[in-house]
Amino acid sequence: MQAFGFLKRSGRLVAIMSAAILFRANKLTTAFRDFVADHGGAIEPLPEGSFRSSGTAVNTCVVTITAGGGHA
Repeated sequence: MQAFGFLKRSGRLVAIMSAAILFRANKLTTAFRDFVADHGGAIEPLPEGSFRSSGTAVNTCVVTITAGGGHA
């Protein structure tokens, strides 16, 4: 959410994150999902094992948000 504040109008933020943001129900996680939705962003899960070759089996997702109300 802080990185979003550095974008210029129509700038795009793309981040790889833990897939935990898709299902956790704590206040910070739900606020983040709401923030992405409120800004027309998207959270898309990546296939399981996407980063296994680099030594991690953590499930991940890609988050995309465009500043200024643009759609991801």
